Amino acid sequence: MHFFGYIFPKVKIAVIIPALFSMTVSGQPLYMPYNVQEAYNNAFRSYDGKPGEKYFQNKSSYRIKAGFNPETRVLKGRARIVYQNNSQEILTRIVMRLYPDYFKKGNPRDKAVHPADVHEGVLIKHLSVNDSLFNVNDPAKIIRSGTLMIINLEEDLLMPGKSLEISIGWEFMFPGKTTERFGTYHNTSFFVAYWYPQIAVFDDIDGWDYTDYNGTQEFYNDFSDFNCEITVPSDYLTWATGEWLNADDILSPQYLQRYNEAKTAGTTVQVISPDEIGKISKNRKSNTFKYTASNVTDFAFAVSKNYTWDMKSIQCSETDEPVIVHALYPSKSGKYNKVTDITSDAVCHFAQTIVGVPFPFNNLISFNGSGGMEFPMMMNTGYETDYYRLVTVTTHEACHMYFPFLVGTNEKKYAWMDEGFVTFLAKEADQIIMPEINPYTDILSIFRSFSGDEQDVALMVPSNQLRGRTYQVHAYYRSSAAIYFLKLYLGDEKFQLALKDFILHWKGRHPTPYDLFFTFNRVAGENLNWFWDAWFFKTGWVDLGVSDVEQIDKGYKIYIENKGMLPVPYNIGIVYTDGSGDTLDISANTWKKNYSHDLHTLKTEKTIKQVYIPDKQLPDKNPVNNYYHVKN
Repeated sequence: MHFFGYIFPKVKIAVIIPALFSMTVSGQPLYMPYNVQEAYNNAFRSYDGKPGEKYFQNKSSYRIKAGFNPETRVLKGRARIVYQNNSQEILTRIVMRLYPDYFKKGNPRDKAVHPADVHEGVLIKHLSVNDSLFNVNDPAKIIRSGTLMIINLEEDLLMPGKSLEISIGWEFMFPGKTTERFGTYHNTSFFVAYWYPQIAVFDDIDGWDYTDYNGTQEFYNDFSDFNCEITVPSDYLTWATGEWLNADDILSPQYLQRYNEAKTAGTTVQVISPDEIGKISKNRKSNTFKYTASNVTDFAFAVSKNYTWDMKSIQCSETDEPVIVHALYPSKSGKYNKVTDITSDAVCHFAQTIVGVPFPFNNLISFNGSGGMEFPMMMNTGYETDYYRLVTVTTHEACHMYFPFLVGTNEKKYAWMDEGFVTFLAKEADQIIMPEINPYTDILSIFRSFSGDEQDVALMVPSNQLRGRTYQVHAYYRSSAAIYFLKLYLGDEKFQLALKDFILHWKGRHPTPYDLFFTFNRVAGENLNWFWDAWFFKTGWVDLGVSDVEQIDKGYKIYIENKGMLPVPYNIGIVYTDGSGDTLDISANTWKKNYSHDLHTLKTEKTIKQVYIPDKQLPDKNPVNNYYHVKN
């Protein structure tokens, strides 16, 4: 591969790559914690990167009826949840997440919230398990801590292969000033997420997930089924995860016609224009919107009475199912009316080229809120006046539909497994949509800036132990830089084969990083542990330098030092005294036996004047040592 694109002709250096590898990771084993080893030893997972013969996942089925009052911002709900225990364990408790307790007075948070949004927490109005009523104020049966509620099952223990039913009623005050991944916009528009009591994950690695939500880490959810009814005043519309079941019962005829036409139109249809806002529903006091979604990890919805609504139907290939993309935005929204086209381009590029797996959902809704946040089939995005940032946030959030919503990565523990891949893969979509840009500049420049400092930690450090800048660099930039260099080493075809294999084996499941590593080793046909070890288990940075040039019989020995200890590909530029030059292309696997030093022999009759390492597209921390003047 011609990586850096320098002007001198290339001299090819042969690199011998082992044809075979062992899943017992011979030569350079990867550190594996005891609890993770146990999952593999007990056949829950396999050393070839596939789910083991005893792999399991528990599952919930939610039937939710909720009412949201936009004026008071009070959300009330009732849910019946059937929870299936597919594990081999007897469950003596159920762990539930009450995400709105993030705003509860006195609870720990990584980020500040507006004082007006602090409240007394989620009010549990009733709770029963298998029709047995629980006293929510009894600390022997109910434990509330942070954003968790633990239900101790003293009598009706949940046996392997059995299920139980939880009935719960709750209410809370939705935030009016804080827009942290969700919130209130323009006073009358709301992106509603983290809103219902959710059963936590019980898995083969840790058992129950007791990770508290503190505002930094995002998702680790089971794949569940939802049937939701959301009631709002009649001048408001809702949009949500899943399939909308009763559009014909709510939309007045002319808007229902537009909506149905848009579901098959190949161009953007404005279902609601700015001058029609608030007039689209049939006359009644309130409307109940009904949705269903199967095998999804979460459910979010949006509510508004003053947003324009665009729709567009796309079919990326003859074999792919159509995807309907939506854009919801206020009348003064800058370039947000381009979101349906941006989303369409991104979805098809992911499906056809970059990821190579059909898009996971048949709906994708963009809500013009703030920042960028993803939920199954829903995106909350800002940057409406900056086209570059609008594109990049849209492609990024759309790519999240693969990670973690198709492949259920544990973002609470290993945020890089979805944020790193999504950051990198979305950049490839950015380049297709905006061919004038270099999509990797941001990744590499930010990585260069922060790599190697005291707050830069190894990727295998659990994300739930990180916060602030450390978390951001860890989840997004060190990880995406690692994936960037992995793809350069493997090449486009082999990288995509491995990624596709990983997705197809782990869609609808919960992989660990080791499942990813073992999959890539198997598909690549070689032991890549030298790469995983340096980039994921160790810390380091990129700092290459020419340490010495030694003249030998009919040539030179060129000594390269890697002070940062990360394996990266690089070029060696040669300038001869006669003014000519050569370029040596060096693969990243040159470091597989020794991260710190490299030696190359160049056969030539010419006299070398200078040897250098070009730093273009290489996030080198110290380019000063990249040049060596030969004394002849």
